[in-house]
Amino acid sequence: MSKPQIIKIGLVITATWLGTTAMAKDGQNRFPISIAEAEARASAHFKNADKDKDGLLSKDEFAQLRPEQSRRKVRSAGKKHQERPDRRAPKDSQIWENKKQEMRAKFAQAYPERAAQQAQIRAATAVRMFELLDADDNGLVDAAEFVKADRNELGRQARQQAAFAHLDANDDGVLTPTEVPNPAVRLRRLDTDGDGKVSKREMRKDGRAQLKAASS
Repeated sequence: MSKPQIIKIGLVITATWLGTTAMAKDGQNRFPISIAEAEARASAHFKNADKDKDGLLSKDEFAQLRPEQSRRKVRSAGKKHQERPDRRAPKDSQIWENKKQEMRAKFAQAYPERAAQQAQIRAATAVRMFELLDADDNGLVDAAEFVKADRNELGRQARQQAAFAHLDANDDGVLTPTEVPNPAVRLRRLDTDGDGKVSKREMRKDGRAQLKAASS
């Protein structure tokens, strides 16, 4: 895995699904990253999703909680989809699958605990996806159910529901602010000079550390 790939993984970890707006504005990274601002934005994102203002996120409220994306990214993604409506060729699919497995293995070396959590969520997502595809709830997915289903939308629902179940540590059906990922936690670790901000230099230093860990 190349150095840019390792650094990119580090950025992705920091910009969790809740903390995207703390890391980016108008689709561009802003440095230095203020930890206080990141925490405030994450808190505001939680409060905005908490429609009934009870200090908790229900499953329905969580389903509406998505990382903010710039309109440019959304338009770009739609354009690419229109330009390439055909699915990836079988050979390309295998190459991509092999690359994903390689990246997961490298990631597991550097972050074994987080990799194990991600594996659990992927397994739970697969189970939930099957349940959503099984429209008549007979324990089987027939050809009609498979063809008629909006698999992209069901996949999104399955990932959200699996993530909710993983985050809901006490299994009470709601998420408290402490159960939801907060980007400020990781940012504080990256802030080696203790100035309350994360610079490009600090981010790159952490990327080099990840590279070393993954290569060892």
